[in-house]
Amino acid sequence: MPFVSVIVPFFDDVPYLRLAVDSVRMQAVAGTEIIIVNDNPARFDAAAIRAICGDDGVTILEHAENRGPAAARNTGLDVAQGDYVVYLDADDYYLDGGLREHLQFAQETGADITHAPYDVLQMRQNKVENKTREGMLFGERGLRGRLVDFPEAQFMPFTSSLLFRRDFIERANCRFDPTQRGVEDRLCVLQAVTSAGSIATLGKPVRVYRRRIGSLTSTPEDDGKRLLALGLMEKCLALMAAEVESGRLPPVFFRRELFHTIARLMHGRSHVREIAAAPESSHAKELSARIRAMLGDKTFGPKIFNDPVLTRLSYRKVKGEPAMIEPGLFQKFHSALREGDFAAAAAVTARTPRKLPAPAVHVPVSARLVLHIGAHKTGTTFVQGNLRQTRSDLVKRGILFPETGDMAEDFDPVRPGGSPGHQGLLNAVMAGDDAVRAALFDEIARSGAEVVVISCENILRPLVETAPKRVGMIDNFFSGFTRRDLVVGLRRPDIWADRLYRELVCNGLGGTRGSAEAFYHEFSGIMFDLPSQLAPFEDQFGTRTKLINFDAAVSAGRLWGAHLDAFGLPPDLPEASGSWRNPIPSRSDVAAAELVHYLVPEPDARRALLHAFFRLPGVDGARSDAPLLPPEARVAQIEMARRMSEHFAAERGHTPDWDGWIAAVRAEPWQPPGPLPLSVLRRLADAAQVGGLTVQAQGGVLPVD
Repeated sequence: MPFVSVIVPFFDDVPYLRLAVDSVRMQAVAGTEIIIVNDNPARFDAAAIRAICGDDGVTILEHAENRGPAAARNTGLDVAQGDYVVYLDADDYYLDGGLREHLQFAQETGADITHAPYDVLQMRQNKVENKTREGMLFGERGLRGRLVDFPEAQFMPFTSSLLFRRDFIERANCRFDPTQRGVEDRLCVLQAVTSAGSIATLGKPVRVYRRRIGSLTSTPEDDGKRLLALGLMEKCLALMAAEVESGRLPPVFFRRELFHTIARLMHGRSHVREIAAAPESSHAKELSARIRAMLGDKTFGPKIFNDPVLTRLSYRKVKGEPAMIEPGLFQKFHSALREGDFAAAAAVTARTPRKLPAPAVHVPVSARLVLHIGAHKTGTTFVQGNLRQTRSDLVKRGILFPETGDMAEDFDPVRPGGSPGHQGLLNAVMAGDDAVRAALFDEIARSGAEVVVISCENILRPLVETAPKRVGMIDNFFSGFTRRDLVVGLRRPDIWADRLYRELVCNGLGGTRGSAEAFYHEFSGIMFDLPSQLAPFEDQFGTRTKLINFDAAVSAGRLWGAHLDAFGLPPDLPEASGSWRNPIPSRSDVAAAELVHYLVPEPDARRALLHAFFRLPGVDGARSDAPLLPPEARVAQIEMARRMSEHFAAERGHTPDWDGWIAAVRAEPWQPPGPLPLSVLRRLADAAQVGGLTVQAQGGVLPVD
């Protein structure tokens, strides 16, 4: 009989599943049973999953249709044979020795359930954090007894932090509610901790949880997610009420659960705000009726705010902003909910709108502004180089490419050839630097220009949702022109995504930890969404974006001419001599940069190492332009971009041959990247030395030699 069963529900976490499974295999625990439950049969079959994770002793179960993570865990539990059971999400992984130590401690204590906290891998920042709420609440090692002896366990959130004795699971019938097709964990945890005869805490992280951009816990709430969250609250309250009514727990446990529920509605959930915004909608009416029924007529006395368990909890507002539970506001909020006055409840929690910076002093300019805001890898370096090279001649024709804020002279890129254009102006926008703005408008006035061209691709940020506040700051900074045009370059989605990833990972920027496949898995839903990227700019500036078809321009040999057209500049402006293109890093160099991201988490040290790496001589002989992803993945990218942006782009005159792109990808021969050449690894080792890379050691810092 297996010693431990590891149950892994799987939906589409292809880039992460192999590491999740391998992190279990590496524990070298005899009698380990790995059970993967495929909850996405429309896209994957058992052979596909086996190809991802390997065939080393893995049991693969398949649902006939998608049923959600709760049902997937139950399916795995139905066949699990281990003395112990753990649940591991397909995008998480165990630390070296983590599961082994968790199991050893569970055996030592004999506890029904044994808790271990987790570290967090912040995908966007490319860093691992170990200060989590679980670590703070349950950071001490020991056998805690039952829930009455260890009341903090009421607020353990994740089943993946728990190691269960299988005989306890059977005895307590500790399973997941399949109707909770999301936010399902805490109900099962609450059932477990209320039933357990003993609870133990290891007090040491054993796994890493990926905090991802597109996961259910990080995406904005919609109607379905709000209903799931409300269902969880209702069920948890009902469970605690039944425990108290039966006499198994004292009444304070229900009061804590009720307080926790109200606190979550106050700071962390959008239910009340949604009801107040559209009280007559069917969704709002359902939410309001259920919330009132759930809360009933219970009230709190002042002692609840000094409860030793509740004071340790960290309630948070939406987007992670810290929030303190202020007694007066909490009581006012709770009273409004019980009375059904959701507008008053929403007013209690309404945040003071963040004001835009005061509008910049209006400097009338008898010139037109061309604001070239991106996108990355669509010829921006080429355009900036031409404008910079011909700057003095352009002024004679009434066209200014300002020196103010152009960082060509002061910028030392990680990779030679990179240029951020007018990054200095963007930096001044974000810092509220009026001196730089004054210098810009002074330069414009002295030039007497009729057209001012500003080019900075970092104004457009393809990996984050465009923030209206940020766009408002840019609008304020560039106010005063008689007319302002927005210009953006567009490229075939799969090639653009490939080139963007290469640039980001080779520049040492966060958010690229892993692989190209993982990067696209995280960011595709943002980077291919033109409306969400550009609409805030258009709304703020009151104009439609001019889109440049990069592919068509390059094919016709008129990339410079296409930009002149979009900028509204004379077509006879000459193209400067010399190459202004930022070279594409090879597959091998990209793989080396990925390795650096894993081994050097500190951003400045990582960039210093890559800076040296790309300056040391060395040619690996690999094609620089061969795509990193296979054709089927690239077709999916084109189709996603088409779904999200075709109509928006067409309204602005961009009507590429989507079907032709797809056909070209499918007809293209492709080979996966090969092994990293030894010559590249040696160049990386040399870069660590000439770049002065240091490694942390106990008692100080040691140089690499």
